[in-house]
Amino acid sequence: MTKAIMLLAALLLGAFAFAACGDDNGDEEPAPTATAAVEPTAGVTRTPPPETGIEAVDGAIAAVQAGDTEVLVTLMLFTQVECSATPVPLYQVPPCDGVPEGSLVETFPMASCEGAFVPRNDAADGVRQSIGERAPAVLYGVYATAGTQVEDGFADRAGPKYAAVFTYEAGGGSLAWALLLSDEGVVGMLSGCAEDPEGFVTNWRFTETVP
Repeated sequence: MTKAIMLLAALLLGAFAFAACGDDNGDEEPAPTATAAVEPTAGVTRTPPPETGIEAVDGAIAAVQAGDTEVLVTLMLFTQVECSATPVPLYQVPPCDGVPEGSLVETFPMASCEGAFVPRNDAADGVRQSIGERAPAVLYGVYATAGTQVEDGFADRAGPKYAAVFTYEAGGGSLAWALLLSDEGVVGMLSGCAEDPEGFVTNWRFTETVP
């Protein structure tokens, strides 16, 4: 019995010694703390422009909303208009630049408060500048041009069938402008005359939406 007690005492002393050695290491291992899971920041997304099913129209809309004027320039089409040295009220005909009066010259119709048939050599830069001043653009709607002001003596020879109306922010509010399009490409541009979208659509008599 005495031997058993002595053995038990020895074992207890050994356990105490082991614990003491562990305490001599100084710091204890810190208890793990729970950390909140960090959610990844969502990237900025854009709502894709609605598709009309018309390749030229959808391509032009996508180019505008992407701010890619170079793609848009490749979609520009030109129409032949008789040149004149005499300005025509409201809708000015292109100038005769080294060609006889009445000669057909390639132009791109552009309108702000008044319209002009811009000669081909100047049209691409005019479109780049106009769109750059109206960025970023948000699609407002796509309209049929039949029976609208577009066909009342301006741009009718360019053969527009659709008007893609966009908005941009300026002066604390939304203003509107539009591309004129055919089934083949961009045939004109309406830069707007500081009109809000509702006024712009009303002034040009855009009523029938596409599709």
